Amino acid sequence: MHNLIDLTLEDALNALRQGSLSSLELTQAYLKRIETLNPLLQAYLYVNVSGALRQAELADERLRKARQSGEALPPLLGLPIAIKDVLTVENMPATAGSRILEDFIPP
Repeated sequence: MHNLIDLTLEDALNALRQGSLSSLELTQAYLKRIETLNPLLQAYLYVNVSGALRQAELADERLRKARQSGEALPPLLGLPIAIKDVLTVENMPATAGSRILEDFIPP
């Protein structure tokens, strides 16, 4: 398979559903890309690496079970996502890009 970060959404979802790609592999590829480019781009203020990897493992487990049982799945299960920090997520910084909120961690 070519570079994982170059997959289209449809190709990534198909590979996840078929089991030829794991959410953990895809998430690790994106985390590596963030690690490489973020020092230059400063696109991410906070990256929850351990949380992303744990969620990927949980998605892989659910995908495996669904392949065996035929269970219907949420449409984007297994895809890594970024959440803009204007949305509050429990125990993650929510600064809205403001220095006034730089230490705000929602409960």
